[in-house]
Amino acid sequence: MASFEPARLRATLSLWFVLFVIWVAVNGTLAIEVSGVGLIVTLSIALFCTRSPGIWNDLTFSPASGLAFLKYTVIFLREMVKSNLMVLAYVFSPKVKIRPGIVLSQTRLTSPFARLVLSNSVALTPGTLVMGMDGSDVYIHGLDLTSTDADANTQTYLGPFEPILSKTFG
Repeated sequence: MASFEPARLRATLSLWFVLFVIWVAVNGTLAIEVSGVGLIVTLSIALFCTRSPGIWNDLTFSPASGLAFLKYTVIFLREMVKSNLMVLAYVFSPKVKIRPGIVLSQTRLTSPFARLVLSNSVALTPGTLVMGMDGSDVYIHGLDLTSTDADANTQTYLGPFEPILSKTFG
């Protein structure tokens, strides 16, 4: 049996809580059968993901971070809708006027888990793709670069997510 030092226990319980909340949201019910299966499945995933040191061990839950995560979810959904509408406009436009390019952006996030969520958030919004991360450098391919200024592009691609992710994950 693996030992549970306090940091690992905290990470496992935090991840378990987050996964179970997602389970309930996806299933849309708190029925005993569904919740029981969810508790077992999410605990198994949490134990598997935190069995060795890694980014999951940085994950901690507090009421403030939970509220910040809800705010992040709203921001992410808003950016997803905006990006989908932008790409839709390009698809149905008679003349395609895009300026694709690669942007080197700098993130202020220090937590590996926060950086993981940031890169996935950017990559999941249509019209963008995270090509790589190296330390605080984030290489982003954008479908339509609105500026040649690196700071403006960083604000465009990382700006909506970075502040709330720093509150959520540190």
